Amino acid sequence: MLYYFCADKTSALKIDGEFLGIISPTPTCFPKTKMDSFIEFCPLDGQNFPVCFVLNDQILQNPPENLTVVTSLNAVIVYFRLPNLINHLGVINQRNFNRASVTVYTDNGYKLSLQTPNDFYCEQLDFKVDSCEFTPLFNDNLLLITYNQSPVFYGVYKLEGSITKFLGGNAERITTNPFRVQQNFFDIANHQVTTEYEYFGGELKTKNKTVCVKDEFNVDQLPQEILPFAFAEELLVGGNVDKFLADNVIKNKDKLNGYLGNFIGTCPLPPFADGVGLIYKKNKNLYSIKRLSITFLDRKITNLTLE
Repeated sequence: MLYYFCADKTSALKIDGEFLGIISPTPTCFPKTKMDSFIEFCPLDGQNFPVCFVLNDQILQNPPENLTVVTSLNAVIVYFRLPNLINHLGVINQRNFNRASVTVYTDNGYKLSLQTPNDFYCEQLDFKVDSCEFTPLFNDNLLLITYNQSPVFYGVYKLEGSITKFLGGNAERITTNPFRVQQNFFDIANHQVTTEYEYFGGELKTKNKTVCVKDEFNVDQLPQEILPFAFAEELLVGGNVDKFLADNVIKNKDKLNGYLGNFIGTCPLPPFADGVGLIYKKNKNLYSIKRLSITFLDRKITNLTLE
């Protein structure tokens, strides 16, 4: 098993007390790493404390808040996130609504708190917040919070009963009447996806979805080595995959999502592995990568195998 380490800020890495190098957001392999190694991340900015842990099954299967673990074929990637240190307690925005009180504030990082007569919710925000806005949705049953400008970071929360986060991420544009979220994907086809939502029965559900690609995109002009990635990205955003499939697969295309599961992204595999990597979220900070092998005939997919 190979172990890769990376961090959102430049840090020194020590393994079992030995300084082995500087790490950055790009994963770097350290062959000396083994299970039960003592790992130390030492940020070089002088503003954060070192973080230490023993690399064991507990860490790899249930990573703590500041670690993200990705397992793939013969490799493990450990990504370390440094907290946004804010040395003062302050309120960025605060409002009282019919159903809830909401506050976005600083307290050793950026945080959100929501309080209703029935529940209390707190969330650590893993991005810097300069400003934010609160917008009730669907007769005050939901609350939309948007942060900063472009791209917009956002979250949608149910205020009825137990507070639940329905949506979150970043978007290019959000409208509230009707409630639509437009997302731009920096993938091969430059997909633009606009989703309209409706709320009923205590659930936020997709009402309509529109998937567009850049005007100059032409799948017939792609090198065959790129086709597996373009196909997986088209399936991920809910686009039309017919143009990638042979006739024997088209008739079974409705089974593709069930077979491949809820993957959230794609990635290249190591040079020795053919196919495309599909990324799956297992829990909050734990991800896995599976290999999708694809067989082509005349540039059309005739078979898929997920490993």
